[in-house]
Order: sequence, then structure tokens, then C-alpha cells
Amino acid sequence: MSGSAIPELEVPVGVQLSPVDVTRPSGVRIKAFSLLALEEVATARFGAPVVAEWRKSVDFDFAAVTATTWIPVEYRYHLVEFLVARSFDGDARRASEIGSLVGKKEINGFFRFVMQFTSPSLVLGMSSRFWRSYYDRSEFVVVESGPGFCHAEIRDWPLTSAAVAYELAGALREWLLASRANDLRVVRLAWLQNGLLRLESVW
Repeated sequence: MSGSAIPELEVPVGVQLSPVDVTRPSGVRIKAFSLLALEEVATARFGAPVVAEWRKSVDFDFAAVTATTWIPVEYRYHLVEFLVARSFDGDARRASEIGSLVGKKEINGFFRFVMQFTSPSLVLGMSSRFWRSYYDRSEFVVVESGPGFCHAEIRDWPLTSAAVAYELAGALREWLLASRANDLRVVRLAWLQNGLLRLESVW
């Protein structure tokens, strides 16, 4: 999947994009299995030396991390930005490719089999429940859905990085593609305000 599968990120006046800063944690935490899965995807796609280089660039005790450890969310998404800078010449839209690879990894064979019989709206509803197993704060909500469309929001989100928004959109699109929808398209990706990211899809 190319970055063109995700529309250009809308950034209104009042929302200031900024890179992820691991030295200034927001207080939102993520289960480490998400970071470890991203590292596996990055190793397969970009090579183990790239991941090793990132690990050396951050001050973090990786030896103490297990899959169920809660870690600051900034570490996972700092790796996304690192991969974009290192391998995609800083093109934030291509972070959606990373999100797509992560999404494919998260959806195993049996789960994909079940999802192909469900609607995109139901898949996103499932995603909102899974969201709570990944993050200790923030919320993924389906705000409106109907025949052929679905609008969802990520609320109380601490990171206003373009690469992070595109990576999230790429992963969510992959979940939607696992549903029974035909000709599914993400038609809008937008910061509505600080902490509130919106994704709109049609099929």
C-alpha cells in the first residue's frame, strides 16, 4: 500500500504539528507488545540494524520490557518517526505503509476469516474494544455509521505528529479491508482539534 491510499492530513488553525519527544512523556501508556510487534515489522521490512540503531538513539531499558509492560506511548511512535526519517526521506504520508504492515500482523488467519463476514462499521466497533487493551488512556470511537460509510475518532490523543496520524490511519484501513466491504476508501483524515483525530471511510 502506498501513502496515496490515505488522503492528505487536514490540520486546522490551532493545531500545531510536532515531532514525538520521548523526553517529555504525555502520561499516556501503551502495552509493550505493540512496540515489539512494530519492531518485528520494521526488522522484516527495513532490517535489524535499523531497529538496533533506533534502540541506541533512545534512553530506555529494553531489557526490562515484556509484552505486558506498560510503557510511555512516545516510544512506539518515536520509532515510527525514526523509520519514516531513516527509510522514507521524511515523507510522513508513507507512515501509512508501516501502519498497514502492522495491521496485517495483528490480524491473524482465524481472525481475518471471521472479519471477512462482518461490515466495516462492525470491524471498527471491534477495534474500539481492542484499543482499550493497547492504551491505558485515550479512546477510539465510532461516531457515525450507516450503509456504505463510517466515521470514527481517536479522542484524548496526545501526539500531534503527522507521521503518527498516517501510521494510525494505515493500520485502521488494514482492519477495514479485512471486512466484507468492496471498494473501501479512506476519504478523510483530519485533526479536528488538539487531541482529536478523525477518520472517515466509504465503500
